[in-house]
Amino acid sequence: MKKRILMVATLLALAITAAFSQVSWNVTAGMNMMNWTPIDNADLKVGGYAGVGMQYSFARIWSLQPSLLFVNKGARMENKDEGVKAVASPKYLELPVLVGWHLPLRAKGQAFVIKFGPYFAYGLGGNLSFEGYDAQIGRVKRKWPLFKKQKLDKDGNPTEDSGLGAKRFDVGLKVGVAYEFHRFFVEASGEVGLTDLYKYEEGFDTTTYVSNVGLSIGVGFKF
Repeated sequence: MKKRILMVATLLALAITAAFSQVSWNVTAGMNMMNWTPIDNADLKVGGYAGVGMQYSFARIWSLQPSLLFVNKGARMENKDEGVKAVASPKYLELPVLVGWHLPLRAKGQAFVIKFGPYFAYGLGGNLSFEGYDAQIGRVKRKWPLFKKQKLDKDGNPTEDSGLGAKRFDVGLKVGVAYEFHRFFVEASGEVGLTDLYKYEEGFDTTTYVSNVGLSIGVGFKF
């Protein structure tokens, strides 16, 4: 009886050790170039990201790679004819859940990785900064909280304490590549949001529902 218990305990310990040997953790940081689509006069906005991640290798060349990232996104918009500029700077807590396909290279400890999967993000805060010109009062500068509820006066105009009412939750698709060199890696990825985040008024008769899109590049360390 004691031998059976000892055998079961040994097998259980080996199974737990094997499971944990398939898991590694990492830290990563980098820069991104984000935009809102499909606004015609929107340009890339440079931001950054940082966070922690996990890699669970469930097969020889396949892994599951969830991460928790703090990400700056947004866009720059400008109408030079009217002298209007606007910068959207939302900040997100993002959870990508990617599958990695590992292609080992001849050199020991090096691999090329293709990653793809969904991401889920929650808007923590951020503003839309506006700068324009009014014929009566001259240069105008304003800021609106992006995720705060929109409030309108009786004429249908935003009140002084109004936000823009953008959606906090964002869901999208992400695809990327990485080069692993022992414990270090370099990564690049692109993402396309599937959520209509904000109703953008381009004119009296034109309304566009925007979503996030962008590219990122960064470095990381596994431990």
